[in-house]
Amino acid sequence: MLYVISMPKIPLTLLDNNRVSKLQNRKSLFLDTCVWIDLIEGIKPYSAEARALLQKLVSQKILFCPLSLTLMMELFSQEYDSALRQAELMEELSLNVSFRIKEEIGGEEVQALIAALLTTNVDISPVSLDYSNIYVPVSGYMGAHMFLEYPEGVETHDLAKVVEGLQEKIMKQSVIEIVHSMKDELPSRSLSDNFDAEVFSEILKERRIASNGSRKKAREIEKHSLFEQTLVPLVFKITRHMPPTQRLQALKVVHDYAESLGGNANEVIMAKLPLLRQSVEVLTATGLDHRRSHSPNYTVDTENMIIPAIYADALVAPDKWVRAMMSDKAVRETTHAIFLSSFPELIAYCKSL
Repeated sequence: MLYVISMPKIPLTLLDNNRVSKLQNRKSLFLDTCVWIDLIEGIKPYSAEARALLQKLVSQKILFCPLSLTLMMELFSQEYDSALRQAELMEELSLNVSFRIKEEIGGEEVQALIAALLTTNVDISPVSLDYSNIYVPVSGYMGAHMFLEYPEGVETHDLAKVVEGLQEKIMKQSVIEIVHSMKDELPSRSLSDNFDAEVFSEILKERRIASNGSRKKAREIEKHSLFEQTLVPLVFKITRHMPPTQRLQALKVVHDYAESLGGNANEVIMAKLPLLRQSVEVLTATGLDHRRSHSPNYTVDTENMIIPAIYADALVAPDKWVRAMMSDKAVRETTHAIFLSSFPELIAYCKSL
């Protein structure tokens, strides 16, 4: 029988200060899956030149190309030999760093908002996160926290030493090592069989029907959904580990702040949380796109645009539908990153650095 030791979460895969210092003076450039494949194959016009430029800029400590959960899952959908070739370039350009998953970055934003509400009575500025809040070693692509489980009766007096050793091993794991460890399981289950993506696709269809083509109505549907299903649960999740008095105080300031905003609570609070605000606009734009069938791959690609658009300096995605989505006026107004849709644009951006 296994049981979980009663203890706080141990952040086994959070970036240490040394890794953060190596990243923070670099530009963050996110590459969509098709870009990674084209860079490796080197067949398309300009792809070889783009690859050489990226390698040069990474070696000169000017930029890095972080990975993500969706990039890694698409990597694992390939045959082993193909995945290994891609992993080699990913390791070189990403420095074995990945964006944290959306739920965790969203949690960091909400936590920062709560902290601001607890320390000031003036108008709260939009949340701004640093590198340690946004990125994890590549081994944390599925989530930055892990739980340790022990057989019943095992002595835990050496727990600190065990955790320290495990933490060091996990943080040093590379993209290539992860692919090697999954050799017998590749290609993994295809994205088309992903139940969550199928369900999400159906939800997008229903929202498109419910909004009847109205952008205003579609946006309100997304805001309400994210407010009720993401923001509120995050507030309770973040505060549940606080001492009772502090938790009550935190919940009260959030409640009082929302009450003070009246009917504009959704609008104002979303404006303070960049990731949720971007989610609203991306989901609104994609939900209204009648030209696209809402397939699981479409859903995954949509998800892959939300984090980088806010927390990367630039992102590259050549697909026509992505270009249409990222050129949407409302999405563009909430996007922080420079959007590049071709290799010539990527090359020009690299040369400008």
